Amino acid sequence: MHPVITALLAATRAHDMAAVNAACSALLELSNGCIDAAKEALPVAESPQTETLGQYQKIPLLTPCVISLARETAPRQLRRPSRLLQMALTLSESICETKECLAAVAGSWYRLSQQVFGFILSADFPRGKQALDETMMGLAGAIQLAGDIASTACSKGNSISPEVWESFLQVQAKFSQAQMNTKALLEKAASLEGSCRVGRASLELHCVQWAVSMHVLLGAVDQFVGRDVLFLRELGSAVKNKLCSQSLLAAVSENSLRLQEAARLSYLSCPEDRGRGEILALREEIKVLMEALLDASNTLSVSPLSSASLYARFELLQRDVALRAKALLLHLEKVNTEHLQVIRDVVGPALSPLSQEERERSKQAFEEKASRLMANVQWVKTTLREVLEASAQLQSQANLLSVADHLLVLTSEAVGSADQLFQSCRDKGHLRLDSIIWHWSANAHYLLTQLRAVRGISGHVLRLIGQRLQNAGEQRSPRQRNSTAKPFPAQELDALSHAKSAEICPSGSGRASGAAREAREMQQNGPPSISLASSPAKQEREDSDTWQGGPSKMSQLTKDMATRMLHMTQFLQKKGPIMSKDQLVACARQMASDGQAFVKFGRIVAEHCLDKRCCAELLRAAEQTHTISSQLGIVARVKAVTAESKSSSELLVSNAQNLIQAVLHVLKAAEAACIKGLRQPPPDSEEEEIAAFCMQWRRNLLRHRAKESLNSDRDELGLRKTQGRAEPTLTAMVQEQSPQIKNTLPSIQNLLKDI
Repeated sequence: MHPVITALLAATRAHDMAAVNAACSALLELSNGCIDAAKEALPVAESPQTETLGQYQKIPLLTPCVISLARETAPRQLRRPSRLLQMALTLSESICETKECLAAVAGSWYRLSQQVFGFILSADFPRGKQALDETMMGLAGAIQLAGDIASTACSKGNSISPEVWESFLQVQAKFSQAQMNTKALLEKAASLEGSCRVGRASLELHCVQWAVSMHVLLGAVDQFVGRDVLFLRELGSAVKNKLCSQSLLAAVSENSLRLQEAARLSYLSCPEDRGRGEILALREEIKVLMEALLDASNTLSVSPLSSASLYARFELLQRDVALRAKALLLHLEKVNTEHLQVIRDVVGPALSPLSQEERERSKQAFEEKASRLMANVQWVKTTLREVLEASAQLQSQANLLSVADHLLVLTSEAVGSADQLFQSCRDKGHLRLDSIIWHWSANAHYLLTQLRAVRGISGHVLRLIGQRLQNAGEQRSPRQRNSTAKPFPAQELDALSHAKSAEICPSGSGRASGAAREAREMQQNGPPSISLASSPAKQEREDSDTWQGGPSKMSQLTKDMATRMLHMTQFLQKKGPIMSKDQLVACARQMASDGQAFVKFGRIVAEHCLDKRCCAELLRAAEQTHTISSQLGIVARVKAVTAESKSSSELLVSNAQNLIQAVLHVLKAAEAACIKGLRQPPPDSEEEEIAAFCMQWRRNLLRHRAKESLNSDRDELGLRKTQGRAEPTLTAMVQEQSPQIKNTLPSIQNLLKDI
């Protein structure tokens, strides 16, 4: 029997009217608290909890009867107050069942409230208060972010703004209720005296009310967030039921990475005045919070008895990530509006709740639009390749081809996921499709933005590419079109390239005088002596030894990348050491990681470069490498969780090839920066190691040029003879590490030419 009702019956038997009145007041407070909590929890409860909570209406009917009978019975000398006892037992049973059901609805928040309850009973009120205050402070930050999101949505003036604002008002109301329950709980805890059972029961009811209000508040936050793009609710449910698999964690991680990459591409595509800073800040926050969330998920999944406070923090962290994702998506929608509309027009019906008849009609339209979109994106890739091949001037923009490759991968994934949803409405493909939609729109917008910034591509080609990315136009490449509608005249591109080369390339005499100046500079700086009597082969070995000496991390990285690239290429031919899809994915992931090392290398060299132009070019090359490396990582993650197929393996290898080309671009830009000179980095730092590596290469280059300039042998025209040895270059590390790797890139290009 409930302690409050026990106390009421005891006071009745003792004929103590003061005690009866106090017990009746406590019972009335208990009943009202149960009724209020049940009403609040009923909308978020699930079966069979709904049926149990629905019986709370017995409590307001029984409570007045029990109080009335108790007050009537107490003054009299009735030996068997059977009616009072029977009704008191029924009321006690209803209150206890309702309380147990409320505890089940509140879940982890009830366990946390019991932890606070224990602190208070053990006379550790400050610790219990701290737990409540920390929770409410975390929620206050989340509610403030929700308010900012609602204000942003309403400022856009879109059609969903009234719904968003109304949903936020619901969140605000639930938060106010949670604050009131927190205040009431703390006041009751502060007034608790001794070990009174009635007081403890009343305090426990306040703990239950607080827990229920917290659960209801988070449910309102979920309603405000709307679509679960990051798969977080499925993760929360799995963690709660101890069913969190590695495949689920991988899916959540993949969705997060897609959203982060979409944010990065959108940041690079949007103007300064359209929220670039907010996009970057939200991306970094999501990255950090998602890592913490996945770590907490692992901990809670493997721990048999997880602490209530840890699970409560997990739930708050889940909402923090979801709210930031919603805020980020509002910015991405503003930046990538046109392309977001394109992909939604194609795959959106698959995400809509439709009747069977409507689904059949929508599927026919989807198949037509999806086929056209695939053809259009393939057209963009083919056209871009032809444009780049037609002009030597545009070869440095080969990284854009990898962006187009990745867009084709995303298109295929989006169409495939949508098709699965049309086949089965219960398919969980929509949880993956949501993130693909955002990634696709950002990728398409980024590609078009970058193409518009490149000199040498005609406006007509850009217009055609823009039309295809809007899923319009006929799917014929420029070379297939007739001569009256040339999108880009190859002759003009070649002429432009030759003119540019004439502007930037110094004359032969200029190179000779430059070599002489560098020779004098090298002699003044006191470089290692060179024996002109030594043989070319010996000198080449010495150069190679010097090159490999000192900091050799970058040398080893380039050698490993080239080797992996060769092995991945051989895998497509069913040769080489890679025998399975998992090995191929692991190799690609390692290449993506190595690519990030070159990004760091390029940024450090750029930071210490003395020439602004070389610094800017190197930073651009490093940023391109970062983009391609991230894309390769995402493609590898997708490959890891999808079925084996030749086309997906070819796309993975193609992305790896693009990363190799980007690394070459970084190394070439680093060469130019080293020639111009580097600032002295701080001693005993990683920057000093990289600077020493670059300056060692520069000394090798100057020594080579000095030897060539000091050669006295002349031909019949009086021109100085050379030793026939190429100048040392950073890029040679990739292409000349071993005879086996020397022809890797050309063979890869031939193999993947028709992908």
